Amino acid sequence: MKKAFPISRKKTIIFVVTVICAAVSVLGFLVFNQNAGTIDVNWVGKPKFVGSRDTAGFSMNSFVFDNVKEMVELSDCIVIASFSKKPQVYLSYDNERMGVQFHSTRYELKVSEVIQGKPAGETIVLTQLGKYGSDDYETKLKPDTKYVLFLTERDYDKEWEAFLNDPTWDIKNYAEKDRKNVAENRADKAKDFESYFGHDKILYQATLGEMGIFEIRQGDVLYAYADLGFSPTFDGRKPGDLIREIRGE
Repeated sequence: MKKAFPISRKKTIIFVVTVICAAVSVLGFLVFNQNAGTIDVNWVGKPKFVGSRDTAGFSMNSFVFDNVKEMVELSDCIVIASFSKKPQVYLSYDNERMGVQFHSTRYELKVSEVIQGKPAGETIVLTQLGKYGSDDYETKLKPDTKYVLFLTERDYDKEWEAFLNDPTWDIKNYAEKDRKNVAENRADKAKDFESYFGHDKILYQATLGEMGIFEIRQGDVLYAYADLGFSPTFDGRKPGDLIREIRGE
């Protein structure tokens, strides 16, 4: 019977090491390519459509901050949140005499992390100008997507009181010929105010519009909705970078 030729221990070790190295190389190649396919940051530095600025015939005047600290000071709270329920669209301003209408989109957001401040609850209501499904007037949030949001609070009672006490609507401050028009405009404004707030006593809006919105994209990287001030400097960076600056760490 022919005797099998024994493999030396040295050759066995070399063979095993070679197989391990090959396996590690293949695994590394797969992981590298998987990450490369997930973390797509080719959009960094590219032009953006910013609804509050680029909508035809419309522009929104706003401050532009060069650092995170100023945004933090202006915001009532900063959270990570998302939504899945279809937003509601409301008529937020309607002036039949002038033929002007504005709509607002109202989102029910689920807060997953509070970065700073005290939001109204685990579920909060956010409004954006314009109809859902269109980025006109304000670039809209996307469903099932997490965001870092700088938020300012809109309190119904405070705004209603300010509205009632606003001398702009006091007909005593106007000539007799203008009082009817002022009273009609005041009534329109009151109706729009009630419609806008609905049954929610506290509404939120993103601080300075798109400047307060940072989408968390695939690969756990940020995409700023604004392209001015400090906002685009966080494009392609990790949420933790922004959170540490918010907290002053």
